Amino acid sequence: MSRVKTPGAAAHPVRAARAAGRVGAIFLAAGLLEIPWVVLLGRMLPPQQAPAWCALDAAEAVTLIATGLLLRRADPRAWLPASTATGLLLADAWADVSSASSTGALLTALAMALFAELPLAALTASTAFDAYAPDNPLVPHPLRPARCAVRAA
Repeated sequence: MSRVKTPGAAAHPVRAARAAGRVGAIFLAAGLLEIPWVVLLGRMLPPQQAPAWCALDAAEAVTLIATGLLLRRADPRAWLPASTATGLLLADAWADVSSASSTGALLTALAMALFAELPLAALTASTAFDAYAPDNPLVPHPLRPARCAVRAA
């Protein structure tokens, strides 16, 4: 089960499950809201740039939606798309800011990074870290011995 840190979560598993569901809803909403943004980018950007930016933002949308769906189902594999979304969001913020060609574009890129991409990246990183727990049986962990299918006689 994916864990989301909430006060008293260990004592209240129902509260922890509800918190994970709320975080999953945030990821679902963010991923679904990114779909119209991808379409808008495809129409606004020059033809040479549109495929790369649209692919990056579409990948972000897919990973956010996957993370949201897995969290809502309390699936312990939610750390996989959450960690991928973290990397994509950080790369997007960096690329937007570093490729801004005018003052207006730079201010827009900074606003998007500070108020959307970086906070969402922090939330996905926290979710991935919480879901990647030593007690998660689906995750290989260096502190847990590997289970071998062949037993010594």
